[in-house]
Amino acid sequence: MKIDFKLTGTPPHLELFGGPWNLSTPAAPTMFLRKQTTRQTLWKTQLDYQPDSLRTEAGTVLWWNYFTYSSIGIRRSSSRSRFIRYRPASGEVVDIQLRTMEAEVLLLIDCHDLEYRLGFVELHDETSEVSSKEIATWVGSVSTDIMTRDPEVGAAFTGMMLGLYAFGELEPCLTPAVFRFAAFE
Repeated sequence: MKIDFKLTGTPPHLELFGGPWNLSTPAAPTMFLRKQTTRQTLWKTQLDYQPDSLRTEAGTVLWWNYFTYSSIGIRRSSSRSRFIRYRPASGEVVDIQLRTMEAEVLLLIDCHDLEYRLGFVELHDETSEVSSKEIATWVGSVSTDIMTRDPEVGAAFTGMMLGLYAFGELEPCLTPAVFRFAAFE
């Protein structure tokens, strides 16, 4: 068995070392989940991830089950830059280039009655004290009807979860994904 996380630093932060299983694999993706307890809330996490492979990703996920989830994470492109990948439960994958290779990224899931919006803020010195919801780049949204549909196999889960993940596509993540915090607001 491999330990795929570590709590370190002052203040403490979570490091995830993603395994070779993506979020669509029922085996054992590297993921920490927390139940959504209020209908209208903002989930956010600050991520420092410098991927060393084109096949690894780390980010945050809106999770119903391994058939139905929406995620937003950081990946590396072939030009050695980073980009945000938004993968909705239904629809097309969206990729957006990040401005720098070094900046930490605030990942957001804005939860409402009829939809979930996923977005990000690339953090620089001038954005540290600004309201993240106001300056966020909202990449896409997914309706609650789509997110809560019955799975193809098995029974539906009993609640929506939000969480953190890191994975490699058939390869482990050799660079840790460092999550400074994760919180409901």
